[in-house]
Amino acid sequence: MTKVSKAFSLTILAFLCFADASYSATATGTANARVVTPIAVAATTPLQFGSFASSGVAGTINQAGVVTGGVVAVNGGVARTAGVFTVSGEASASYTFTLPANVTLSNGSNNMTATLSYSSGTGARTLTAGSDTVTVNGVLTVATNQVAGAYTGTYSVTAVY
Repeated sequence: MTKVSKAFSLTILAFLCFADASYSATATGTANARVVTPIAVAATTPLQFGSFASSGVAGTINQAGVVTGGVVAVNGGVARTAGVFTVSGEASASYTFTLPANVTLSNGSNNMTATLSYSSGTGARTLTAGSDTVTVNGVLTVATNQVAGAYTGTYSVTAVY
């Protein structure tokens, strides 16, 4: 072995003895996001119990005019209607619609309470083609000799994805 080749061999050997024997790998990750259409709810038809007379016997009336006890439905005046809400948002999305159990209708210090319910189904719903209609029924409790007058009340509903 010549002096040059011997020096070259020693240089290579020294390089191999002090070389870092680690290995590395690299990968690329992906991040995703999807922005959905915000959910919205609007009251489109008020819940109306119409006109009725009370008597010496307590009773109830619903939005269709069905009465119990001493309540007498009176034709004319305010139409009887279920409450209707329109919900809009992401097409085919599932959502929950909640309504309170009751609403208080007041005329000054005089009150009546209506029990609320879904016309059909439950609060678990789907936005078919990005829209849904929720119909709310009610049964209004009328006291004995309920004071005559116009009664009104409000209630809040919530729609959540």
